[in-house]
Amino acid sequence: GNGRCPKEETDGLKTKGNHKRNESMRKERMTLKVSSLVQNNGQLGWLPKNPRQWTQTDIDRTKASIQEDTDFLEDRPLLVCPGLAGKYVVFGGNLRLTAARSLKLKEVPVVVYCLDEGGPEQDEIRETVKRRAMKDNGSFGAWDYDALANEWDDLPLADWGVPAWENEPVEDLTPKEK
Repeated sequence: GNGRCPKEETDGLKTKGNHKRNESMRKERMTLKVSSLVQNNGQLGWLPKNPRQWTQTDIDRTKASIQEDTDFLEDRPLLVCPGLAGKYVVFGGNLRLTAARSLKLKEVPVVVYCLDEGGPEQDEIRETVKRRAMKDNGSFGAWDYDALANEWDDLPLADWGVPAWENEPVEDLTPKEK
């Protein structure tokens, strides 16, 4: 059988303004056993495998971050959808899942996206899941290295995945004589 979807009719989350919202999409925050979660390896067919890669250093830093600030997982739960054999496929938070496994955590907070398989909204819900998988890993904006160095220097930023200032060679844009 498939992973189970909560019985709730709505997710109770509200949006303001003119944000598009799929009113038929059901999702629910809950806690699931780590053993019931699987990495997104493309096993659902319609959801491409997770395109992010990480190193052991990334895993170690994520583990340290979780240990230091355990309830932050409540604020940034894993995003999952029901998969095969009673498992849930993680489409947002695969690195956090890897770290949680390494820490031998028994349970983690998740948001379960109900797919309404075969229902009239199935394609729209699948597109939402794919879009959010990318948005969860996206990174807009640029770091203000001056502010990081002068106002945030009392924190272990590199341990949290915040890039440190790197002296890169500056290209000489001075016009050359012919």
